[in-house]
Amino acid sequence: MIPIGELRTAIPVATGYFGLPSEIAYIWAVLGNMVPALILLKLMNPIASFARKYIGPLDRFLTKLFDHTRKKHSKKFERYEALFLPIFVAIPLPGSGVYTGILISFVFGIPYWKSLGLIGIGVLISGALVTIGFDSLFALLDKLS
Repeated sequence: MIPIGELRTAIPVATGYFGLPSEIAYIWAVLGNMVPALILLKLMNPIASFARKYIGPLDRFLTKLFDHTRKKHSKKFERYEALFLPIFVAIPLPGSGVYTGILISFVFGIPYWKSLGLIGIGVLISGALVTIGFDSLFALLDKLS
């Protein structure tokens, strides 16, 4: 559930350090990665409303940033939304993942259930990529030792 590491850290730690089977590590990592999405997707509007109401400079900054982002990317995003969000979340690199997917969903006003579904697809793919990658790495290390 921790930003940046998310399941990219959870799966290797669970399988490599704790010795959990890959399938179990995958399931728990995916579930753990989706919990913040369930909660934060619901809380983004109230948090933003609170911040805008009580923190003036933050409101001006976020308004400019979000307006600029929407203007620059809205046509592309509208066209590829169903592909972009899951693929972006699925990329197992820092800076992509559930938390950034939640922010993208908020900025572009994607409805809760649609966001949750698209982010969920990305998490499933990311978990599979990380699991397969680390299973392959551990198998290679076993052969070398």
